[in-house]
Amino acid sequence: MTNQPVRRAIRDELRDAIDHALRYGRSGDPRRCTSDAMAQVAADALVECLERSGFVALSTPPVPLRLKITQSREE
Repeated sequence: MTNQPVRRAIRDELRDAIDHALRYGRSGDPRRCTSDAMAQVAADALVECLERSGFVALSTPPVPLRLKITQSREE
């Protein structure tokens, strides 16, 4: 694993990550019991609560697709 610079996550990135986790399972299949609207509302509320509590989420830059393909071939 290469050392990548860490930066503070943007509010939209955090909201999108939570929204995705609520709508899809670990395998990437959609959850049957969650609607898109409810996931968005819950993600917005969680991000707001985290910000008010002083939490800081860190993120690394996304890995380029070409690098992902190369790494998967090496494994």
